[in-house]
Formats: sequence, structure tokens, C-alpha cells
Amino acid sequence: MEASLRALEELSNHDTAQRTALSRKLEQLLYEAKKAFEQYDAVDARNRLAASELERRWNGKLEEIEATKQRLSTLDAQRHSLSAEDEIKIRSLGDRFADVWQSTLCPPTLKKMIFRTVIEEIVVRADRDKNSLELVIHWKGGTHTQLTMERPRSAVETGTPAEALEIIRRMAVRHGDDQIASVLNRRGYSTGKGKRWNQTRVATARRNHSIAGQKRAAPDLETVSLSQAAKICGVSHRTIERLVEAGLLKREQVTPRAPWEIQRADLDATPIRRIVDRLHRTGKLTFGEEGSTEDQLALFTENAGNR
Repeated sequence: MEASLRALEELSNHDTAQRTALSRKLEQLLYEAKKAFEQYDAVDARNRLAASELERRWNGKLEEIEATKQRLSTLDAQRHSLSAEDEIKIRSLGDRFADVWQSTLCPPTLKKMIFRTVIEEIVVRADRDKNSLELVIHWKGGTHTQLTMERPRSAVETGTPAEALEIIRRMAVRHGDDQIASVLNRRGYSTGKGKRWNQTRVATARRNHSIAGQKRAAPDLETVSLSQAAKICGVSHRTIERLVEAGLLKREQVTPRAPWEIQRADLDATPIRRIVDRLHRTGKLTFGEEGSTEDQLALFTENAGNR
């Protein structure tokens, strides 16, 4: 605010100097116009050539007088001086400027006007490593302020990594944005701006790269998770894992750290149904007709409460 008041004072002084110069010029023009008229009035009217030239000079002075008066009138209309009351109001705004700036009554257009009013120019230089920017703000009143800020990164630097985009593209077919975000974070990927992934940021990345998908996982009648497979078969999660380890069930995942999936049709295969039925009857997990038998009662009863 002090800088603004000083700027207004300088403008007022400049206006005063201009007004003084124009007033003196007007005074001189009035004198010259008077002399030109006297010369024109004194010439012999029969000397038309001389009379015409003197009349032209007189009219020229009158036009200059009118133009100078117009300039003086314009200066009066653009007077930059402040009354004592106006200065008190401006100083009061300066004391609570932060509140004024944050107020909902101060729209962006007004903030831009304030910037243009109080700032002469901003000089920006990058440091040697081009990691930060050094700003010098030249205020209207002659004061300078130096600031340092992190250099904004380009669109290329802030773009989503190609590896992360590939994971999003592959998982978006069936998985939700929340699951994709979890996988990306577990695999150590961050957004282009270095932030952790969440559902909203995954959705934004999909939209920016025209990747179809959904917020939540879409129902899939062909594949199920290991937990869903256990629930369908009425056994524990560990039992499903043992069937996978034995090579009787095949599990797949779209990308490392993504949820494991099993084809639902595989659960209805005769060997799997026979093993599961035998487990239900005996409490033992047996691979094959007369194959090795292991006491897997715990594997069967582990999730009994969830069946």
C-alpha cells in the first residue's frame, strides 16, 4: 500500500508538471495569436496574398490554443491526486489486505486490476540447475521484492509414466479405479506430479488418455478372486491356494500385485468337484483317487463361519 501511495504521489507530481508546462504553452499561444490577429488586422485588405497568409497563421494559432485547452481538460479529468480521506481508506485496506484479498467479495477480475495497478513488471530468471525460478517484482512505487519458487514442470515432465499407463490400460477392463490405484501404489508408481495414486487420480488419467473403465470393479461371470472361489466351493482360502500349488487350479493376474483370478469354469471341473466333495465328507484334502492324503481338516473348517 505504501508503494501504491508513493506511485500515486509520483503520478500526481507528474500531472502537476505537465499541467504547468501546458499552462505556460497556452499563455504563449494566446500571446502569439493576439500578435497574429493584430498583423492580420493591420494589413491592407487589397493585398490579398499577404492577408491570406496572415489569416492562415492566425487560424493556426487558434487551433493550437484549442488543442492545448483540450489536453489541459483531459489532465483535469484524469487527476491522480488523493484527498486525505482517500489516503486514510487506502491505508486501512493495507492493514487488513489479507482479509480483503481472501474475501468472496474480491473476485478474480478485481485481483487482476490490483496486480496491474501496483506492479510495474516481474523479472523471472531460472537458476543454474533450472530447478527453481528467481523472481524480482518491481512495484509501482519503486520498491523491489525478491522471491524464489520451484520451477513448474512441463507437461512432458508431469505426464503419467508410460509403465503406469500400461497397468491402468490392462486393469481397467475388469478392475475398478480403486483397485488400480492400490496396485500402482504397491508397485511404487506415483503420478506425474509425484503424488500417490487414488481413485480420482486414476479416473483422471483414464480420461486424459481415453481409457475406458469404471470406478468400481465390473461384475465378471467368467473369473473370480481366490476369496470368491473359496466361498463358492465352501472351503477356506488356504484350500484354494493348495489346489493352485498342486497344479489343479490355474490362477492368473493382469499385472504383478494385481488380484489373483481363477476361471469360474475351472471350479466346476470334475477333478476339482471330486476333491471338494471328498473334503466336505472327510475333512481331508486328498489329491487323486488313492493318492496321498493329508489331514486338512483345518483348511476345511478355517472359513466354516463364513459359509
